[in-house]
Amino acid sequence: MTNLIATNEVRVIVGLGQTGLSCARYCVAKKLSFVLADTRHAPPMLVEVQKEFPGTRIVCGDIASICGIATELLVSPGVAL
Repeated sequence: MTNLIATNEVRVIVGLGQTGLSCARYCVAKKLSFVLADTRHAPPMLVEVQKEFPGTRIVCGDIASICGIATELLVSPGVAL
């Protein structure tokens, strides 16, 4: 998990498409910690995200467990609620 500031918040960005990548960049710029998640096993931006955010926790496939502990969800518009 990208952890730039010590916090108890668990922020989860759901969706690793273009919007998820933009959200991750925003969080880094604001020094907010986050976890990335996608319901797909091979999201389209996975390689780019891994290169740009090495060491960040990424959960693919079954994301229910990580979303269940989130204090904040940032959900891409393409993700079905």
